[in-house]
Amino acid sequence: MIAENPLALSYILPADVYLLAGERAELAIDAPLPEVQEATPVIQAEEPVITYTEPAIIPVIQAEENTIPQMPSIAAPVAPIAIQTPVAAFNYAGGYQQKFLVIVHYPNHNLMEPAHQAALESTIKRKELSIEDVAIFNIGKYPGTDIKAIGRFFKPKRMLLLGKDTFPAGMATPVFNELTMLGTCQLLSSYSFGEMMGNKENTKAFWEQMKML
Repeated sequence: MIAENPLALSYILPADVYLLAGERAELAIDAPLPEVQEATPVIQAEEPVITYTEPAIIPVIQAEENTIPQMPSIAAPVAPIAIQTPVAAFNYAGGYQQKFLVIVHYPNHNLMEPAHQAALESTIKRKELSIEDVAIFNIGKYPGTDIKAIGRFFKPKRMLLLGKDTFPAGMATPVFNELTMLGTCQLLSSYSFGEMMGNKENTKAFWEQMKML
Protein backbone atom coordinates (compact mmCIF):
# COMPACT_ATOMS: atom_id res chain seq x y z
CA MET A 1 0.00 0.00 0.00
CA ILE A 2 1.38 3.26 -1.10
CA ALA A 3 0.82 6.24 1.08
CA GLU A 4 1.84 9.50 -0.43
CA ASN A 5 1.39 11.53 2.68
CA PRO A 6 3.68 10.57 5.50
CA LEU A 7 1.13 11.60 8.02
CA ALA A 8 -1.11 8.86 6.78
CA LEU A 9 1.45 6.32 7.87
CA SER A 10 0.89 7.30 11.44
CA TYR A 11 -2.49 5.76 11.21
CA ILE A 12 -1.16 2.50 9.72
CA LEU A 13 2.28 1.88 11.23
CA PRO A 14 3.63 2.43 14.66
CA ALA A 15 5.63 5.53 15.06
CA ASP A 16 8.85 3.77 15.62
CA VAL A 17 8.52 2.02 12.21
CA TYR A 18 7.69 4.76 9.81
CA LEU A 19 9.98 7.35 11.26
CA LEU A 20 13.57 7.30 10.40
CA ALA A 21 16.15 7.21 13.05
CA GLY A 22 17.16 10.82 12.40
CA GLU A 23 13.58 11.98 12.51
CA ARG A 24 13.04 10.05 15.59
CA ALA A 25 15.87 11.78 17.30
CA GLU A 26 14.69 15.12 15.93
CA LEU A 27 11.26 14.59 17.24
CA ALA A 28 12.64 13.00 20.43
CA ILE A 29 9.96 10.36 20.28
CA ASP A 30 12.12 7.78 21.92
CA ALA A 31 13.32 10.23 24.48
CA PRO A 32 12.10 9.23 27.82
CA LEU A 33 9.37 11.31 29.14
CA PRO A 34 10.42 13.56 31.95
CA GLU A 35 9.62 12.17 35.24
CA VAL A 36 6.74 13.84 36.72
CA GLN A 37 8.00 15.05 40.00
CA GLU A 38 5.60 15.33 42.68
CA ALA A 39 4.94 18.90 43.47
CA THR A 40 6.63 19.96 46.56
CA PRO A 41 3.90 20.70 48.92
CA VAL A 42 3.85 24.33 49.87
CA ILE A 43 4.20 24.48 53.55
CA GLN A 44 2.39 27.47 54.71
CA ALA A 45 4.12 29.25 57.48
CA GLU A 46 2.21 29.05 60.58
CA GLU A 47 0.62 32.28 61.55
CA PRO A 48 2.60 33.79 64.39
CA VAL A 49 0.83 33.31 67.58
CA ILE A 50 0.51 36.75 69.09
CA THR A 51 0.47 36.46 72.77
CA TYR A 52 -0.82 39.43 74.76
CA THR A 53 0.94 39.95 77.98
CA GLU A 54 -1.07 42.14 80.21
CA PRO A 55 1.21 44.89 81.53
CA ALA A 56 2.06 44.53 85.11
CA ILE A 57 0.13 47.02 87.18
CA ILE A 58 2.57 49.08 89.17
CA PRO A 59 0.83 50.13 92.30
CA VAL A 60 0.78 53.88 92.79
CA ILE A 61 1.81 54.69 96.29
CA GLN A 62 -0.12 57.68 97.48
CA ALA A 63 2.15 60.02 99.34
CA GLU A 64 0.91 60.79 102.72
CA GLU A 65 -0.03 64.35 103.38
CA ASN A 66 2.83 66.60 104.34
CA THR A 67 5.42 64.01 103.31
CA ILE A 68 7.08 66.53 101.00
CA PRO A 69 9.76 68.26 102.99
CA GLN A 70 8.83 71.84 103.49
CA MET A 71 11.33 74.62 103.74
CA PRO A 72 10.97 76.31 107.07
CA SER A 73 9.33 79.64 106.57
CA ILE A 74 11.60 82.47 107.45
CA ALA A 75 9.57 85.16 109.07
CA ALA A 76 10.44 88.69 108.09
CA PRO A 77 12.08 90.56 110.88
CA VAL A 78 9.45 92.36 112.84
CA ALA A 79 10.19 96.01 113.18
CA PRO A 80 10.10 97.17 116.72
CA ILE A 81 6.83 98.83 117.53
CA ALA A 82 7.35 102.45 118.32
CA ILE A 83 5.64 103.25 121.56
CA GLN A 84 4.10 106.64 121.15
CA THR A 85 3.28 108.76 124.10
CA PRO A 86 -0.39 109.64 123.90
CA VAL A 87 -0.98 113.28 123.07
CA ALA A 88 -2.98 115.07 125.70
CA ALA A 89 -6.06 116.95 124.57
CA PHE A 90 -6.43 120.54 125.69
CA ASN A 91 -9.24 123.06 125.31
CA TYR A 92 -8.25 126.48 124.08
CA ALA A 93 -9.73 129.54 122.41
CA GLY A 94 -8.75 130.87 118.99
CA GLY A 95 -7.98 129.57 115.52
CA TYR A 96 -4.23 129.08 116.09
CA GLN A 97 -3.42 129.74 112.43
CA GLN A 98 -0.08 131.41 113.20
CA LYS A 99 1.04 128.87 115.83
CA PHE A 100 1.11 131.67 118.41
CA LEU A 101 0.39 130.20 121.87
CA VAL A 102 -0.68 132.41 124.79
CA ILE A 103 -0.72 130.69 128.21
CA VAL A 104 -2.76 132.25 131.00
CA HIS A 105 -3.63 131.11 134.50
CA TYR A 106 -7.25 131.48 135.69
CA PRO A 107 -8.34 128.50 137.78
CA ASN A 108 -11.74 130.09 138.51
CA HIS A 109 -12.58 130.87 134.87
CA ASN A 110 -13.05 128.73 131.83
CA LEU A 111 -10.69 131.01 129.92
CA MET A 112 -9.91 134.39 131.46
CA GLU A 113 -11.39 137.15 133.52
CA PRO A 114 -13.49 139.13 130.97
CA ALA A 115 -11.63 142.46 131.47
CA HIS A 116 -8.26 140.73 131.07
CA GLN A 117 -9.46 138.86 128.01
CA ALA A 118 -10.54 142.15 126.41
CA ALA A 119 -7.12 143.66 127.17
CA LEU A 120 -5.37 140.64 125.63
CA GLU A 121 -7.46 140.82 122.47
CA SER A 122 -6.62 144.52 122.17
CA THR A 123 -2.91 143.72 122.51
CA ILE A 124 -3.16 141.04 119.81
CA LYS A 125 -4.80 143.53 117.44
CA ARG A 126 -1.99 146.01 118.01
CA LYS A 127 0.32 143.34 116.56
CA GLU A 128 -1.96 143.18 113.51
CA LEU A 129 -3.17 139.71 114.48
CA SER A 130 -6.60 138.37 115.35
CA ILE A 131 -8.03 135.71 117.66
CA GLU A 132 -7.90 133.35 114.68
CA ASP A 133 -4.11 133.56 114.64
CA VAL A 134 -3.52 132.58 118.27
CA ALA A 135 -4.48 129.96 120.85
CA ILE A 136 -5.33 131.10 124.37
CA PHE A 137 -4.70 128.20 126.75
CA ASN A 138 -5.79 128.40 130.41
CA ILE A 139 -3.25 126.23 132.21
CA GLY A 140 -5.13 126.89 135.46
CA LYS A 141 -7.61 124.21 134.35
CA TYR A 142 -4.79 121.72 133.79
CA PRO A 143 -2.60 121.84 136.92
CA GLY A 144 0.72 120.04 136.66
CA THR A 145 0.72 120.04 132.87
CA ASP A 146 4.14 119.14 131.51
CA ILE A 147 5.92 121.38 129.01
CA LYS A 148 6.51 118.33 126.78
CA ALA A 149 2.80 117.61 126.63
CA ILE A 150 2.16 121.19 125.61
CA GLY A 151 4.87 121.01 122.98
CA ARG A 152 3.50 117.77 121.50
CA PHE A 153 -0.04 119.13 121.33
CA PHE A 154 0.49 122.71 120.20
CA LYS A 155 3.91 122.64 118.47
CA PRO A 156 4.13 126.45 118.88
CA LYS A 157 6.39 128.78 116.95
CA ARG A 158 5.81 131.65 119.38
CA MET A 159 4.76 131.41 123.02
CA LEU A 160 3.68 134.07 125.54
CA LEU A 161 3.51 133.28 129.27
CA LEU A 162 1.41 135.82 131.17
CA GLY A 163 2.48 135.59 134.83
CA LYS A 164 4.76 133.29 136.85
CA ASP A 165 1.90 130.82 137.47
CA THR A 166 1.84 129.93 133.79
CA PHE A 167 5.15 128.04 133.83
CA PRO A 168 4.47 124.45 132.75
CA ALA A 169 5.94 121.64 134.83
CA GLY A 170 9.43 120.56 133.78
CA MET A 171 10.30 123.87 132.20
CA ALA A 172 13.32 125.81 133.39
CA THR A 173 12.45 129.28 134.64
CA PRO A 174 12.98 131.63 131.68
CA VAL A 175 14.51 135.09 131.86
CA PHE A 176 11.72 137.40 132.93
CA ASN A 177 10.32 139.85 130.38
CA GLU A 178 13.01 139.21 127.84
CA LEU A 179 12.60 137.59 124.47
CA THR A 180 14.36 134.20 124.46
CA MET A 181 14.31 130.94 122.52
CA LEU A 182 12.89 127.62 123.69
CA GLY A 183 14.25 125.22 121.07
CA THR A 184 12.91 126.64 117.82
CA CYS A 185 10.13 128.55 119.56
CA GLN A 186 10.33 132.24 120.45
CA LEU A 187 9.39 132.68 124.11
CA LEU A 188 8.38 135.66 126.21
CA SER A 189 7.58 135.28 129.91
CA SER A 190 6.15 138.54 131.24
CA TYR A 191 3.62 140.14 133.56
CA SER A 192 0.11 138.87 134.02
CA PHE A 193 -2.75 141.23 133.15
CA GLY A 194 -3.52 141.43 136.85
CA GLU A 195 -0.03 142.95 137.34
CA MET A 196 -0.34 145.29 134.40
CA MET A 197 -3.89 146.65 134.89
CA GLY A 198 -3.43 150.22 136.31
CA ASN A 199 0.39 149.94 136.18
CA LYS A 200 1.82 151.90 133.27
CA GLU A 201 5.43 150.90 133.94
CA ASN A 202 4.65 147.19 133.78
CA THR A 203 2.43 147.67 130.75
CA LYS A 204 5.12 149.66 128.93
CA ALA A 205 7.85 147.10 129.77
CA PHE A 206 5.59 144.30 128.58
CA TRP A 207 4.72 146.01 125.31
CA GLU A 208 8.35 146.76 124.45
CA GLN A 209 9.06 143.00 124.38
CA MET A 210 5.67 141.96 123.08
CA LYS A 211 5.96 143.95 119.87
CA MET A 212 9.13 141.99 119.00
CA LEU A 213 7.52 138.59 119.56
